[in-house]
Amino acid sequence: MKFKFIETETGFDNDCWCVALSYAFDIDYNVMRKKFKHLIYKDGGVEQGITKGYLKQKGYILIETTLDLKDALRIYNLKNGVIFLVENDSKEHHVIYVKGNKIYDNYDKDMMWWYITNFNVNHVAIKLESYE
Repeated sequence: MKFKFIETETGFDNDCWCVALSYAFDIDYNVMRKKFKHLIYKDGGVEQGITKGYLKQKGYILIETTLDLKDALRIYNLKNGVIFLVENDSKEHHVIYVKGNKIYDNYDKDMMWWYITNFNVNHVAIKLESYE
């Protein structure tokens, strides 16, 4: 599958978590950021545990894994949207939202390819759908 990168310019550093969550929940970026305003580090990031807790509270399940990001993009059904929590060997974290063939991120295409080739997924967050 060929992917299209949707670069989101926010004006803040280390806010990949907010970009991913705002797209996943279809909430305006600024509204999402305000929800976490007391939890945001001075560098703009939040603890990955905060992101995980929020996702669980909203009905997502977190699947622990050690897949390369490029493999995870091939394996998971991306039709309804998937959040990937990733890290590299230096334990730098990043959060990416993917829906269909679109990767939503706050980095440009070249930087995103670097993530795809250098980061492993540590958790996959998916929302279970009801089939009643």
